[in-house]
Formats: sequence, C-alpha cells, structure tokens
Amino acid sequence: MPSVTGASSIALQLEDVNDVIPLLVEASHSLDCRIKDNGRSNRVSTKSFRVRIQTALTGAVAKITLDGGSLPVGGGSQWDQFTVTPLAYAVPIQYTRLADLVGEPKDVATVNPVSKTIADAAIYIQRTRDVFLNTGGNGVLATVAATPFGARNLHLGQVVQFYAPGVSGAKRTTNSSLITGISNSLGGTQSITVVDASTGGAQTLTSVVAGDLVVVDGVAANPDPFINGIPVFHSTSTTGTLMGISRANSYVVANGVDIAGAAITLPSLRLAQNQIVQALGPDGLKGQVWHTHPSQVQAYEELGFQLQYVPLENGKAKNFDGLFQKMSIDGREIIANVHADQTRWDLVNIKCWGKVKWGNPPFWFKNRGGQTVFQGYDTSGNPQALEKSYLVDAIQYYVDNPKSLGSVTTCKVPAGN
Repeated sequence: MPSVTGASSIALQLEDVNDVIPLLVEASHSLDCRIKDNGRSNRVSTKSFRVRIQTALTGAVAKITLDGGSLPVGGGSQWDQFTVTPLAYAVPIQYTRLADLVGEPKDVATVNPVSKTIADAAIYIQRTRDVFLNTGGNGVLATVAATPFGARNLHLGQVVQFYAPGVSGAKRTTNSSLITGISNSLGGTQSITVVDASTGGAQTLTSVVAGDLVVVDGVAANPDPFINGIPVFHSTSTTGTLMGISRANSYVVANGVDIAGAAITLPSLRLAQNQIVQALGPDGLKGQVWHTHPSQVQAYEELGFQLQYVPLENGKAKNFDGLFQKMSIDGREIIANVHADQTRWDLVNIKCWGKVKWGNPPFWFKNRGGQTVFQGYDTSGNPQALEKSYLVDAIQYYVDNPKSLGSVTTCKVPAGN
C-alpha cells in the first residue's frame, strides 16, 4: 500500500468541512467475531500448543458365562493430540511527516490522515482474519480466471504473489505485486491491476496463466502453512495430515455431501445434519450454525418462492414483500459471509473452534526500547521525513472435534452471482 503522504491527504484538507467521512470499502468480519479462545489448548513449547482429543470410548464388549466362564481382555478409552502453532503476519503503515502535520490541530484537514490510517489498520486486521478463515491454510486468496473466489477476497493496496499451482509451484514474478485497481462485484468480470511492489513500475505478468494462485505476500511456495480456514477442517480427505495427525484416522475426517454442481436442496442440507447425528448422536448438532455466501442464501431463498402466497384484501395485494427477511435451517442460524466460498454450505460448530495466539494480538510491533514508530532511511543511510509502524497479528485457528463438522459442497451458484 502506498504510504500516506501530504498529496494523498488532499481529499481531507479544508474546502468545506464534512464531519463524517463515509467508509466506502468492505470491512466485515462475520465469522472471526464468533470464534473465541475456548481455553482447550495448552502451550507445550515456545512454538506450539497442544490440543487433546478423545478418539474412542472403551469399546470392548463380549458375551460371558457367569457359570465358571473366562472373562475377556479389557479395553480402554483412547486419546490423541493436535499440535497447533501460531503464525504471524503484519499490516505495515508508512506516512510522511507532512501527512501527520496537516491534520493537527485540524486547521488544515478535517481528519488527521495518519491517525485515521492507524485506526483503520485494526479494522483491516479483522477483515483479513475473516478472509483467511475461508482459505485452505496455505495463504491462497484467489485463483486466476477461475471460480469460486475471483477477486472478492483481495483488497486495494494489498501486496500479493503469483504462484503456479501444485505442491512445488514456481513463483511467477521476481518481486511481489501491489494491487492498484480492483473489480470484484457480483455478476461482473472480476479483475485486478497490479504494479511491481518494489519499484512501483509495471509488473511483468506474461508467465501468469489461468489456474495460477494469488497468494498472501511472504508465504512461500505452496504448501507453506498459513492461517487455517474452513477448508482445512471441513474436509473429507483421507490423505495428508491435520495438525500433525494422519487423515487416515477417521476421527479427524469431517462429514460432507458433494452435490456435484447441482442447486442446493432441502434433502442435501438434511443429509449434512444427519451425518453429524450418525457420528456423534443428536447432541452433535447442538450449537451448530450454517455458514455460506449471500449468493447461496439467495439459492436457499428461491426454494421458498413456490411456497409463498399473497393474501388479498378486497381483491388487492397490500404491503407485498417478495423476499424473506430472516431465514434459518432447521432452526439453525445462517451466517451470510461475503468472504465465503460461493459453492458451499458449512455446518460450523462454533464451540469446537478455538484460537491459539502469542501475546494479545493484534498489537503494534515494538523493539526492546518500546518504540513502535520507526524512522525511514534512504539508501545512503540518511534519515527520511517518513515513519513506519507495523500492526501484527499472531494467531492460528483449530477445531478439536472434526466429526462435528459438516458441509454441502460444489453447489450451483445462482445466475447473476
């Protein structure tokens, strides 16, 4: 993101004072705000936390003869543990001394652009957490010229990388790319415009092809681990590992219904719930909520259109509202998240999600002297009239009961979305 300069603060300078400046960017965080530190993780080293899970009850049962028969060998309950390591990322802020001066004491600008930028950084951290919660734990934010994400989870001023797909995909550009323009509206062509993040000049993207990955800056080639999201835990895969445990163990494999590109149906939603009931009993559905993109909420709403009727008073329709206001599924809340995958519904068991973190993130990075604002220097070592600060998040998400999770995947996206 370009630093805040005197020139960039012109829009805030006095011609006619507006007391309120409207926020014209998307900054929602529908899912992260629901997930708390549930206290079921224990620090075991300077790097990792341990999350203990029970994988089986005693299990053994056998017929016996009380009239002198032999008793069988006994069984026992079983346990396992996940290993979770917090990961860190930073939101850097850079501004010139002039930008800081023009807003004090509000005699040149309506708002101090530096103070406003610092406050907005905390909002941006909340948004990024929610975005990362919908990614596959490898920092992939989008796929070039492919669904389901498009450019919806990218942000103006964000620095990203382009990688070829695959475990050892090559980086497509020498330097990272700064997003200077973005089009990500539903139903329209989604695209981004980038420049070289190091030089500010044109970025050479001739080697980027359809299927390439747009990745968080600083994340190495796939599968460098990053923040865990829904696809990590709501997975029916039996290969690989989940937080150190082989997915060959059925107790770390989530439930899922693949409807192969069909539109969402009531039976598929019921089946996803029944899979959890079969695995854990009726109590497995306690505290569950459905999480999806607003476009899938539209698809669900369309199921009810044929069930509606319009009451007539004296032969005339009065106060007609053709859309449903607040919907649920089997009494369970629907969280409509603009950062969610447009092709899936997820049964999220909030009480089984947790966070591990270092310190109390987000926090401003400071050196041993307590300094949080750092002077900029040019290539000759001379101080510059600009300063930098870094808002740091050090967090990781986990689920300690994958069998309580369910999904309906590869759903058809309604027309126009």
